[in-house]
Amino acid sequence: MKIMIFETVISGHVLEWIHHIYEYASKEKNEYVFVLPPTFKDEQSRLTWSHANNIEFAYLSDIEVVKCTKGGLLKTAYEASRIIQNYVKLFRADELFLIFLMKTIPFLPFFLPSNVKVSGVLYRIYLYDSTKAGFRLFLEKIRYWILAKSKTIKNVFVLNDENVPSKFNHKYRTNKFIYLPDPLPQIDGPFYDLRNELGIPSLNKIFFQFGTIDKRKNSLTILEACLLMSEEECSDKTLIFSGRFDPTIKDEFCRLVSLLRNKMQVIILEGFISYQQLNNLCFTTDYIMTLYDNVCQSSGTIGYSAFFGKCVIGPSNGLLGDLIIKNKLGVVINQITPETVKQVMLSPIEKQQTTYISSHSVDDFCKVLFK
Repeated sequence: MKIMIFETVISGHVLEWIHHIYEYASKEKNEYVFVLPPTFKDEQSRLTWSHANNIEFAYLSDIEVVKCTKGGLLKTAYEASRIIQNYVKLFRADELFLIFLMKTIPFLPFFLPSNVKVSGVLYRIYLYDSTKAGFRLFLEKIRYWILAKSKTIKNVFVLNDENVPSKFNHKYRTNKFIYLPDPLPQIDGPFYDLRNELGIPSLNKIFFQFGTIDKRKNSLTILEACLLMSEEECSDKTLIFSGRFDPTIKDEFCRLVSLLRNKMQVIILEGFISYQQLNNLCFTTDYIMTLYDNVCQSSGTIGYSAFFGKCVIGPSNGLLGDLIIKNKLGVVINQITPETVKQVMLSPIEKQQTTYISSHSVDDFCKVLFK
C-alpha cells in the first residue's frame, strides 16, 4: 500500500508532526510519499531524520502553494483538491493523510476515485465557535456532513477533544470521528537558564509568549495590561516575545513597547528560533501566555508548559479553556482585556500537578493515526 501525506505550509507544529509521522512510517512496511511545500527543504535541518527506504519526498511548486493558500475558503479548498487529485494519480496512492483536513472540504471527496481513502485532522470545532452564524454556520454543518457521509473519508481525527468524537459519531451515525491526543514535543536536554544571557534579574517573574506575534494571540493586550501597572508593579517583571510579527500590528506593538521600556524589561526575539532556544526559554520562564482569541482548537503551547512544569495563562472558554482547566495547566481569564490580564499578572499563581504528560506522548499520537 502507498500512503501520501500532503501539506502546503510548514509552520507552528507542522514540522514536528511531519517528523513524528516520518519516524513512525520509517519502521512500517507500507510505502509513503510526503508531498510538501519547498520551504520544507529549508526547515528539515532543524530536526534529525532517520534513513528510510520506504519513504520519498516530492515538492509542490510555488504556484501550487499559492493556489492552495491564497484566497477564500471555497476557492482554496477547490484548488487544493484539484492539486491533490493530480498527485494521487501521479504516485498511485491508495490512501491520503492531511494534517489540515478541512482545508480541502467540501470538494476533495468528489475529486478522488472511490478506492482512495482519506484521513485527516480536525482542529477547529464549530461547536466552540460563537462567531459562526447564518450562512457560515450552515456551510460548516454541510462540510461536517460531507466528512461523515462520504465513503472516501476514512477517519476524522479530532485533535485533543475527548468529548466531541462521540457527539459527532452519534449525530451522524458513524464511527469516523476519533480522538487524537496532541503530542508533546520531543524535547531533549540539557536545558539552560537564560537569565544571565538575556540580562534578566534573578528575582524577576518572566512572562513568555511564543509563536506569531499578532492580534489573535492578544500580544497587544499583554502590553496594554502592563502599561496599566505602576512602576513598582512592573519593576520585578520581564516580558519575552518570540516569533514572527504580523505586519499589521508591528508598528503599534513597537509603539507600546517604547512606552513600556522605561518601567519594565521587554525582550523581543524576532523571527524563527531553534528548538533548543525555545526549550531553554520555556525552561527559564515562569509563565507561558496563551491568551488566544481562537479558543475552538487546542494549542501546542500547552504541551510545552506541561513538559516544563510552567503555568499557562489562557482563556477560560472553548476547547482551549477546557484543556487548561481539566488538566490543571494554569489559570484562565473569563474575558481577556488589559485590566483582567493585569490582575492575573499581579496575582500569586500556584503550580498544580498535571497528568497531561502521561496521555499525550508521540507514541500515543502515532498509534492512533496508524492503527
